Parts: sequence; structure tokens; C-alpha cells
Amino acid sequence: MEFSFVPKRLIKEKEDIVLIHDNVGTPQISREDDSLRELIERLAGLELYQVRKTANTLTEKECGLVAAYIPTNYYSVDLSNLFKIFQYRTNSRMCDILYSSWQDSYENKECNDFMKDLLVTDEPFIMLIRKNSLTEGLFTDFLSSESIPIRFGEELKSRVFKTAKTLKEKMALFGIRDDSMLFHTIQFLFFTFCDREDYLAVDQTVLLDVIRKYNNVEIKKFVINFVSKLSLTDLEKYESIANYLNVNVTGDPNSNRFSSFFAGIKQDVVTKYTDWINIYKVNKYFGYDERSMFWKQYRFINIKPYRQSNSVVMEMKDYYATEFLGDAMGPIYFYKKDVFDNSIRRWFEREDNHELRSTLYNTRDKYASYRKAHQGYWQREIHNILISNRMTERIKY
Repeated sequence: MEFSFVPKRLIKEKEDIVLIHDNVGTPQISREDDSLRELIERLAGLELYQVRKTANTLTEKECGLVAAYIPTNYYSVDLSNLFKIFQYRTNSRMCDILYSSWQDSYENKECNDFMKDLLVTDEPFIMLIRKNSLTEGLFTDFLSSESIPIRFGEELKSRVFKTAKTLKEKMALFGIRDDSMLFHTIQFLFFTFCDREDYLAVDQTVLLDVIRKYNNVEIKKFVINFVSKLSLTDLEKYESIANYLNVNVTGDPNSNRFSSFFAGIKQDVVTKYTDWINIYKVNKYFGYDERSMFWKQYRFINIKPYRQSNSVVMEMKDYYATEFLGDAMGPIYFYKKDVFDNSIRRWFEREDNHELRSTLYNTRDKYASYRKAHQGYWQREIHNILISNRMTERIKY
């Protein structure tokens, strides 16, 4: 599957908008069109008593230009008269043009409010919206949303399409042009609402390049959808995505940054994300050895490496489990949290690997709850320690 993403922040507003209607020709508006400026400024400057009479004298082409201009408001005029003219001359053609032009200027709140009014009283506009697989209430909801493209994406997630398969085909059912700014923004946001198969079909490098461009709202939508749609077995393959999110977006699971990012998100999503990040860390720190195969089966609050001592500490509810990294390895130690935080952690932060191994061995009887070397079938003994003491639980892949 191929994707072509055009980030919203990188889209330069089109200098020319061309709107086509099969029966009436091609109304065109350009920012540099002096005749258009003259028409718009003349209509915008009319006295209230002149508006209805003037509206009735406009040609079909001029009415089309008014409809195409309203969403753009290139010249920053008062749109009140243009709104009235549209309503006085409303027909299916003008509604088609307004809807098409709006797709390139969908963030114009004044136009959006006007369209919400049309959905109450204007029969041709209501018929247009219904023709495009929408309802008045749903489109009003779109127009009132914080992000219209994201709201469209949410609607796509909730719909079952009998024939449409591609994003282009699905958006065409809503009457959205595939060359419009709205379509390109929805396409850019595709990974905030797509299905599992879509994630699996795209190269991880392409996916990472896209999500790097997401803003805070968009990246949050992505994380929720990505974690919800993929299994942990799937997620484990996305190492570069896990690293980017952990370092640049969410921070570690027990940080204030993490809590802020996941505020309001369902706990099952937070837990699954935490499991994914910790699986990524286990693989990274242990290097896919027998220890990584063992530890990534279990749930942790957080996993933290200590560079000075070349070690790693795995945090659980009431305990920490510690491992030495590198070829020499070393035994596993378990500490009660208060003991580790008050007496042990400083050694992990300050001592080198050799010093730390000696220190932990010499203080094992005083501080350690359990100590186990990687000998024999050590995995069974460690599993029994973890489960019998209710330190943690196994993750369900």
C-alpha cells in the first residue's frame, strides 16, 4: 500500500481555486483577480436595503463566484452581505460550489457557522449534505469540532463501507475532493484512525516520518489507535516507533510527563502501551539473549538502565529486580522498594560494574530479599519468586 502525505502545516494555501459544475461551466476565483475583488468588495459594501435587490440582478456566474469566495474570504471583507446573497439565490449549484470550496478553507469559523445555519433552513444545502452520506446533525458536529479532519477520521473508523476500500473512495462518498486541502490533511492523519492491516502494510520508516510531524492532539490520537489496533506481538516489531514515543513524546511510565500525556485515556490502553515500551527496553538492554526472552513476559511499572554501573533495574509494585548487563552478567537481586530507594540506588548511580557487583554481594544478607545466579533452569525459580510473592504478573501476548 502506498501513501502520499501532505502535512497540514506544510500545505501552502492555494492561490487559485477551480470549481467545476457539469451544467454551468467553471467558476474560477483567484486572489489576484481584480474583477473578483471589485465584485466582492462592492457586494460587501452594500447597504442592507440594497442587498436583496442586488442579489436578484447577479448572473449565475457571479452567484457561483460568491459561493466559491465565502469560505476563503481572501480580502477579509465583512461576509454578512455575501451570506444574505447566498441565501437569497440558493440552489443546488451554489451549494455544490460552497461545499467544494469549503474543503480548501475548512478552518474558517465564520463560514462554518454560516453552514451550520444553512443546515437548519436551507433545503438545497440539506439535500446536498444528505446526498453525501451525511446528516444535518453529523455535519454540524463536524463543523463544531476542534479538528474537522480528525472528526472525519473518527467517523471513518465507525463506519462499515460495503464497496469503498481506499481512503479516496471512502472520502468520495462524503463528496470530498481528493485534491482538496481537507482530503490531504485527512490523508496525513490517516494513521490516527486506520486499521491494523494499514499499519502492517506501511514501512516503519515512513510511519515514523509521518508521526514526527503530528501535533500534540494528533500524536495522542495516533498512540491510542496504534496501541488499540495492534497486538503486543505486532507492537514489539516497532522498535523505532517505541523509542521515538518514549524519548520524545510520553517519557517513562512513572514520570509526570507520562501522566500528563495519558490523562483521560482508558487504563487498558495505558497498560498495553507501558507493556510495549518495557518489552522494547528489555530487548534493547539485554540484546535479545535468554534474559530478554524471560523478562519481557512480565509486567513492570518501569525499566531503567544505569550507565555508570552497566546495570538495569525493573520496577514492580513493591519490589525491584536488578540485573547486570554485559557479557560477564551476574546474579539477579530482588529488593523491597523502600530498601532499594533508601539504601541501594545510590550504588547503582555511582559505582562501576565491578564495584557494584562486589557491594551487592557483600550486603546481600542485609538488604536483598532474594538472590539468584543464572545457572541451571533459573527461569523456573525466578518465575516462582515473582508469582508466589505477587510481585508482578505475566503479560498476555
